[in-house]
Amino acid sequence: MTQEFFTGFTALSVLGLIGGGLRFAWKQLTGRIDKRGAELDAREKAFEEMRDSRIRVLEAEVARMGEQMQKIMETVSKQRTAIHLLVSKIARDEPAAPELAHVQVLLGEEFPGILRDARMTGIPPYNFTDDAQPVPQEA
Repeated sequence: MTQEFFTGFTALSVLGLIGGGLRFAWKQLTGRIDKRGAELDAREKAFEEMRDSRIRVLEAEVARMGEQMQKIMETVSKQRTAIHLLVSKIARDEPAAPELAHVQVLLGEEFPGILRDARMTGIPPYNFTDDAQPVPQEA
């Protein structure tokens, strides 16, 4: 009976050691997985913050460029009106002026038909703003 007791006790001790070893191995494995998961979560959060920061910077830059483009378009529109006014004046006063040929060469692509329109109508081929009306011509 004593022999059976020690055999059973030994078997239980060995099973306990195996169970303890398995529990230790399991905790080590799950601890590594949890630690790795926490590291990945921290990296993902840092990446998302960096990405969001870059997106905000790019959105601000795009907004700034849009405002700049609007200002440039307004300036170009004013310059276009001024060019048409001046070319129309020269075409009316001195239709054979050599400057008109230079204007056609320089601005022909940007302002197609600029001389034809200036000679035919004497005014730009579009409407002025309310506060900038052309002066009536003297007969």
